[in-house]
Amino acid sequence: MVVPDMPSAVPAPALPARIPYSEWKGPRPRAVRVAYALIMLAGCISLISGVQASRAPVTEMPPLVVQLGELGVDTGEYAAVLQFVTLAATLVVFGLYLLFASMIREGRNWARIGGSVLVASALVWAVLNAVVPQTVALLVAALGLALLYRRDCARYFRPRRSQYLGES
Repeated sequence: MVVPDMPSAVPAPALPARIPYSEWKGPRPRAVRVAYALIMLAGCISLISGVQASRAPVTEMPPLVVQLGELGVDTGEYAAVLQFVTLAATLVVFGLYLLFASMIREGRNWARIGGSVLVASALVWAVLNAVVPQTVALLVAALGLALLYRRDCARYFRPRRSQYLGES
């Protein structure tokens, strides 16, 4: 019985080592650290004012709720739901501040651009509706985001071309 020769096993080439994201970005510019602190400060201002708003008693009911009250619907339940929704929205907004601040600190360009768009649109809404605490928070965040468009931050937000050492 003839046994065929075994094919020579050539090992597959190994992938080059991954460069950690923080290493290829280089040192974090001072403006990015200041912007991170300002965005976090804006998030804290927003959180404090939102919690205060959710704990405030509901003094004025919309006309529709007053009509529902006349039909026997409990307006106290409406007020409790309104306070709960306000608190939930406050926590979601605070989470967005945390997310964008963290991604900006890592040098993610999408967070810099997306945060700028969100802050600009929310600032227009807050000014038109005369919501003073949110306007202050958004102005602080806008100041932080404006720092990120300086020339010394451009390298830090430049997208990476490859995730492996050997590729350009």
